[in-house]
Amino acid sequence: MSSRIFEPPQLNPEFYDSWKREIELWKIATNIPPSKQAPAVFLSLTGQSRAAVLEMDISLLNAEEGMDNLVEKLDTLFLQDKNQSAFISYKNFESYQREPNTSINDYLIQFDSCEDIANIVLLNRRESENSLFGETINCAILDSGASAKVCGKKWLDCFLETLSEDSKKDILYDEGTKYFKFGDGMKIKSLQKVTLPCVIAKMNIKIMSDVVDADIPLLLSKMAMKRAQTTLNFNDDTAEMFGKKIRLLCTTSGHYHIPISTPPPDRDNPLMMSPENFHQHKKGKRGSVNIPSHLSCPRKE
Repeated sequence: MSSRIFEPPQLNPEFYDSWKREIELWKIATNIPPSKQAPAVFLSLTGQSRAAVLEMDISLLNAEEGMDNLVEKLDTLFLQDKNQSAFISYKNFESYQREPNTSINDYLIQFDSCEDIANIVLLNRRESENSLFGETINCAILDSGASAKVCGKKWLDCFLETLSEDSKKDILYDEGTKYFKFGDGMKIKSLQKVTLPCVIAKMNIKIMSDVVDADIPLLLSKMAMKRAQTTLNFNDDTAEMFGKKIRLLCTTSGHYHIPISTPPPDRDNPLMMSPENFHQHKKGKRGSVNIPSHLSCPRKE
């Protein structure tokens, strides 16, 4: 068997996640003891990654957990948030140029690859944030996995804009104390707790929810659904809440959600419409709808 199997995989910063998976396989295949693996990987590094690891105390590398320490250091260098990744991918696509010694065929293949990566990153981000956010204005998602009722600040701001001045007088604010963990594993502290006047199944109710700095709609927890005596019928996409049958809406990502407000008289204003009328309005003969920028393209500030 070739001795190359014991050489650590070469790190390409553009494919850092793939390199980490390759390293895990290398750790299984190599006969280098765990306490010597990090120094061996260090010797295979170049450029910025080598300089970053060189800053570490040698005792952190020459240890049983040396590889964990090394990867943790490189994570701080190469792991970027989703917004930054999207920007870099698009920037690489825009600035991509043919190298002098690159053939036309190779250039076209590499160009298509850059374009695909940029499109995938940007479309995934746009669909995951903009679609779910836009489809759930004035709605609450039925989320049995949520530990408590919670909504994003942007969703709340949009909901408040649809309320009448009299309804706004019924809103109560309190200090937020809870922490929430979402898909990325990051804990987010509640900014505040708010009690909102809502309408579900034609009943006027109050919903108390925590507010977090995240691009999420209002999530109704399992306990909240129990209190509303909720029964879901997946066969015909309906639910029974407070003893009344209501039709469930469904986002493009498959989440059940329900309207929680009554549309005010100004029905020609897309911001003031119920979710069902809003989607019908978009498909009607009136043409495109001019939605405020903070609704049509939600993003982190």
